[in-house]
Amino acid sequence: LSFGATLGILLGVPRLLGRHAVPGGLPAAAAAVLAATIAAEVALAPIGAAFFARVTFAGLLLNFAAIPLMTIVQIGSLLVLASDLWSADLARAVGFGVHVAADWLVESARLVEYAPWLSIRVAPPHWWVAATYYLSVGVALLETRYARQAWIAAGAAAGLILTGPPLAVRDAAEPPTRKGLRVVLLDVGQGDASVVILPDGRALLVDAGGLPAPVEGDGGAGFDVGARVVVPALRALGIRRLETLIVTHGDPDHIGGAPAVLRALKPRTVWEGVPVPPHPALRALAEAAHDGRIEWRTMQTGNLVRASGVELRVLHPPPPEWERQRVRNEDSIVLELRYGQTAIVLPGDIGPEGESAVLAHFARARVVVLKAPHHGSATSSTPTFIARLRPDAVIFSAGRANRFGHPAPAVVARYRALAAALFSTAEDGAVIVDSDGETVEIRGWTGRRVVLAPAASTAASSAPGEAGRR
Repeated sequence: LSFGATLGILLGVPRLLGRHAVPGGLPAAAAAVLAATIAAEVALAPIGAAFFARVTFAGLLLNFAAIPLMTIVQIGSLLVLASDLWSADLARAVGFGVHVAADWLVESARLVEYAPWLSIRVAPPHWWVAATYYLSVGVALLETRYARQAWIAAGAAAGLILTGPPLAVRDAAEPPTRKGLRVVLLDVGQGDASVVILPDGRALLVDAGGLPAPVEGDGGAGFDVGARVVVPALRALGIRRLETLIVTHGDPDHIGGAPAVLRALKPRTVWEGVPVPPHPALRALAEAAHDGRIEWRTMQTGNLVRASGVELRVLHPPPPEWERQRVRNEDSIVLELRYGQTAIVLPGDIGPEGESAVLAHFARARVVVLKAPHHGSATSSTPTFIARLRPDAVIFSAGRANRFGHPAPAVVARYRALAAALFSTAEDGAVIVDSDGETVEIRGWTGRRVVLAPAASTAASSAPGEAGRR
């Protein structure tokens, strides 16, 4: 970044200032800072988008404070060393000034909290977009007769970086082979986050992953899965706005990434199941939704929403008989997506109690895809539940080598006994389920593929030993 910014300043500042008469003194210094900032931002924009999934304009303002403060830090640090040769008290006094300047320098970055529009989240661009940008800027700097066209091309590449259409995004998911329903179970480690893309392009997110524990000794807030994994993944899927965020329940591995999703993609509605008034994370999310004028809805057994030919059926939870004081796995929202002859069931973390309640409301479709309840825990996926659903494919959302032992070997064996096609985010990465209402294609990000169809013996698999039923 330092070399790129320096190169941008060396090439850009003379061109920005050389054609304009700038008076001396403070105006000249301000003009030089602004020109250097613009040149550095132009040089680093694709790099920031590729590695940090953002393009920022905050430097246009921050550098007016950051450059003087950094000057104080650098020169003051040298003075601390020099003054210590004569007086430790003098060194401490100078060091305090350096400390104040460094503290203000770090705190100045909080500007984006008050003006979030200065930092734009983007999907990492494909290499050819960045190459087009830099090639065009390079041709424009040569100031040939093609400079005007080169600047236009650079602007077009910059527009692709900012808008992030799937063609221009690195690792963008392929569009469905035909217009239909798509469900993507994201790889969020030990947690859940499932994206539902309806045939008309509207998108829902069922849970948002969680916040892993801070690094030992770090004392920080840890790794925000919502900001660093879920939001970039949604952008790579071409999603710029969510229709609905569905919070199955308040466990941290399901709700931890929700605040970042709420801020970045501003869903129109948020669904919850059984309210838990004392729960801090749920309460904070509800307050953020209220502040953002996002509708908050409580969904219970029997609720049905039809959208773009898909029925979104809430199979669980029933109305609570008492006010919950803590989050319960058995209170998870269970969502069924019914599209033509296919059903995709997303059951949260329900156990035997919830599974028994769901069976009373589930009618088997010709093809059933199930996300294993509770990450494949030994306390879920009871034999009765499996026998009644008879899923053709099962997807485990769990972290590799997680400390809970999910999915439990006994649970895996139960599903394998049905000859169901098995996928896991721990082994397959993100798992993509596409359905046209008749057939279902399931692909792991690592390449495994299964096709399920209603007629017997029409399932095909590219992975030996993993052929699906029907």
